[in-house]
Amino acid sequence: MSEISSDVLVCDDANSDSASMVGARFAAENLNKNIHVFTHRINLGYGGNQKFGYQWVLNKNYDALVLLHGDGQYAPEIINEFVKPIRTGSADVVLGSRMLTSGAARKGGMPLYRLVGNKILTRWQNFVTGTSLSDWHCGYRAYSIASLRSINFLENSDGFDFDTQIILQLNSAGRRIHEIPILTYYGDEICLVQGIKYARQVSTAVVKHRLKTMGFFASNVINSEYRFKFDEHSSRGRIQKILQERTPGRVLDIGCAGGELSEFAASIGNDVSALDINTPKNHSKK
Repeated sequence: MSEISSDVLVCDDANSDSASMVGARFAAENLNKNIHVFTHRINLGYGGNQKFGYQWVLNKNYDALVLLHGDGQYAPEIINEFVKPIRTGSADVVLGSRMLTSGAARKGGMPLYRLVGNKILTRWQNFVTGTSLSDWHCGYRAYSIASLRSINFLENSDGFDFDTQIILQLNSAGRRIHEIPILTYYGDEICLVQGIKYARQVSTAVVKHRLKTMGFFASNVINSEYRFKFDEHSSRGRIQKILQERTPGRVLDIGCAGGELSEFAASIGNDVSALDINTPKNHSKK
């Protein structure tokens, strides 16, 4: 990564190993201010730890981030291959795949039951979502910052199904997802993923997301601007009628979204103050 400006964020999720101390010691010995080490007092969970890291990154001036597990399964020396498609603008999300190269997963030591389970789950997920990914469950991946800003990943699980949920969100948001082949190594590290439980959680996440995209349940899975409704019987239509009938005065528009109603109120002589938690896309601050 020497040819591009980069930082390393180490998130120790209240682990009993010495990962955070190793990271902090390395940074101190090498006077490296680009290594940031955080140790959580309580375990946030696999997904919760990612949420923390992503929020930290979103508050900084970065273009992309790469998720790399600390258990040695994935090779850090190929990080550039993950970043390149994002930097060149050819992809928004880059996923590592252990399945693109025939036999690579087994050669790297992946247990047969995990290989079979991965293939079954991935094929089913592709069928439900209309995607054609070869590996939904690899933890080596990169995201453009813009793609993360386009979804509400904080709504996701704090567990291992977080990785599936974020792909579901990004796919629904129309983000370009690209896969690259990777090698992996299964050694004697401790794996906390319980196969049957994980499969059940992932399947539930896929079904729920599918139902949400069909209009069932209230959800903030995907950020989208409010579409102003001009129907006279809608709540906004009725408010618009009230504004037309009353004497112009001071108006406070809370949850103004794109500001269409505020602009209408101002156009008929009202002094308008508009508030919203998000800055609308393609709309200047006033």
